[in-house]
Amino acid sequence: MTAASRVITGITFTTDEAKGIFEVEASDGAHLLDLATRLKAAGFDHCLSVTAEDLGDRLAVLWHISSYINRELSNMNAQIKLIVSKSDNVEVPTLTGIWESANFLERETYEMFGVVFKGHPDMRRLLLPDDFAGKWPMRKDFPLKKTPWRVQK
Repeated sequence: MTAASRVITGITFTTDEAKGIFEVEASDGAHLLDLATRLKAAGFDHCLSVTAEDLGDRLAVLWHISSYINRELSNMNAQIKLIVSKSDNVEVPTLTGIWESANFLERETYEMFGVVFKGHPDMRRLLLPDDFAGKWPMRKDFPLKKTPWRVQK
């Protein structure tokens, strides 16, 4: 596995050639918005996916971005990572104002991991039924079939 760095418009990405990912880590919500704005200006014109990773006591919120227009950037899988504490009230800024394609992707991450995207235009369930009684099925602490997942009528 080879790890190196690559600088694009003053932003240093850590690269992992084995995974084919260029990664930059945001230190907080304000830094996240600054990074995303600068990356959009650099030519990353869309968001491919948004997800989270349960790290035990923390969550890593991940945005994967690329470009349809810029040939060099279209060959990159760039990842923005923001580490947040794992709680019932996780809030991070939405990136829908920068990349509209993040809209449904952030809704799915909210629904599966409980990450609220502050400022999102439509933060509501996307996949699970409205009567789903469980919390955040993609978190490691989600109970498997110990409690009913639907509200009993």
